[in-house]
Amino acid sequence: MDYGQLLHAFVDAQSVHVALGLIVLDFILGLLAAFKMGTFRLSYIADFAKTDVLFKLVPYFVLFAAAMGGGDNGWGPINADVLADSTFALICAAWGGSILSSLVDLGLRPSPPAGEKNSVKQMLAGGENAAPPVG
Repeated sequence: MDYGQLLHAFVDAQSVHVALGLIVLDFILGLLAAFKMGTFRLSYIADFAKTDVLFKLVPYFVLFAAAMGGGDNGWGPINADVLADSTFALICAAWGGSILSSLVDLGLRPSPPAGEKNSVKQMLAGGENAAPPVG
């Protein structure tokens, strides 16, 4: 399979459509939450592109390409399809957590208990990294 076919297959994949939908939703809700909380910085847009596209979607593309290659991938018991699917599930969970955190920041979802740092609610919908101090 040549690079053009591989890129076309990636763009047409339902998983990529889901990923792009989550990225857009996360971006919009994150912007709204940052404006509401008064923490918006233009640098967050570049950081968003770096963390959500470069560090999540691009590695998924690499694993997707390995899975599309098929055959013996030389990774022993690790199958490229399983690795790609597992990675996709993990990055979707990360986007979901970020979306939940933005919903909490917007007041559309109740906040997790503040004192329970290791609670499931805190892990799934707790705040992200604090904004840098203004000054």
